[in-house]
Amino acid sequence: MGFEEFEDASWESDGSFMEEQSSLPIVMDNLSCGGYDFSSCDFATEHNCGHSEDVVLRCGSMPPPKPTFYFVDRNGDNSNDNYGLLIATYQDGDSGTVCDDGFTTTNAIAICREMGFEEFEEASWESDGNSMADQSSLPIVMDNLSCGGYDFSSCSFSTEHNCGHSEDVVLRCGP
Repeated sequence: MGFEEFEDASWESDGSFMEEQSSLPIVMDNLSCGGYDFSSCDFATEHNCGHSEDVVLRCGSMPPPKPTFYFVDRNGDNSNDNYGLLIATYQDGDSGTVCDDGFTTTNAIAICREMGFEEFEEASWESDGNSMADQSSLPIVMDNLSCGGYDFSSCSFSTEHNCGHSEDVVLRCGP
């Protein structure tokens, strides 16, 4: 597949990875490899599997996708102000709140600058599970944000979380 430079991989079973999945034949079962080269692998072409056992493979440690950020107000409407419940949106359409685990002022400034508030040298944040109506209906899409500087390119984060909405970040960009 051309991923020779990777020395790690991860996988999961997922029967709902793509819409056409159930119409595709299952062509491999009981894959067993003795090394990192496919020539060291044995497998059966007959199977006793369902598509819920289909393998989704990730070659290498790929960074999470870069999100865009925006604020919503207490009514859940997009806010053009420099304050509100912080929402992250990914290119695949996933959108939701940001958890405060590991959140710092440096992280806040990096996100504010990413949102276009470059002129501010300060930012503040708080955790609030009641900052908008129906907040609990939103997924939490970012956790463990850690920024090495005030540019979002210096940040790492997880798209999986161990948070409740009481830990959602409400951010203020500027004084």
